[in-house]
Amino acid sequence: MSGNWAFYPCRVENMSASIYLDLNYKDTGPMPGLTENLRLKLQMKEPRPDGLSSHEEFDQLRAIEDAIMALTHENRNLVFVGRNTSAGFREFYFYASDAETAEREISTSLEAFAHYEFELGSASDPEWRCYFGFLFPSDRDFQLIHNSQLLEQLESHGDKHHLSRPIDHTLVFPTSTAREQAALRAQAKGFIATEKEEADGAFMVTLQRSDPVTYHEINDVVLGLFDLSRELGGTYDGWGSPVTDGE
Repeated sequence: MSGNWAFYPCRVENMSASIYLDLNYKDTGPMPGLTENLRLKLQMKEPRPDGLSSHEEFDQLRAIEDAIMALTHENRNLVFVGRNTSAGFREFYFYASDAETAEREISTSLEAFAHYEFELGSASDPEWRCYFGFLFPSDRDFQLIHNSQLLEQLESHGDKHHLSRPIDHTLVFPTSTAREQAALRAQAKGFIATEKEEADGAFMVTLQRSDPVTYHEINDVVLGLFDLSRELGGTYDGWGSPVTDGE
């Protein structure tokens, strides 16, 4: 798969959702001439109780996506930019130069999957509002993407995510007062401030606490500090963990 694909969990219409998109279009979109937005809506056959995709249906959904990828790789006038999974449906989003031609080509590529129910429609979207306004992650969602990428790096080195270890978190603030407030509030949750620096008018603090780094546990920790930083006018600047394999 080409591109810079990433996924993040979110909520769509107050229901659990998972969005998967090509972040390369952050810099290249909107692409000249590709002004038609197409949505292919597929009803999953074995969704999980929360409406997301299940392991049992993974192979079929992957085959459908492979067919879509093959089609768009061969066609410069049609790009696949992302998908949303929620409420028992998977929706694929495209941009094309000609909606009628694109709809015909997409339908043809999916003839082998006639046992699935599809809906295919299009709308003019020269500013790519669907991509940037719906699929594209917020800063908070971007943090979840970064968390996943770091977890993959740790796993590649043999890390056992369920093991607790000291984790450093960096927060940056516009004033020393905001930094001290953040440090005090974090201390009440078991963090200690291990380092403080000032550079170019920014006030940095490194907070440390021992935690596991399973997907849900590290996201809960990081988002708590992310929200604290924003509340005090600062930014969350990332986390670091040693590889912990229990040996």
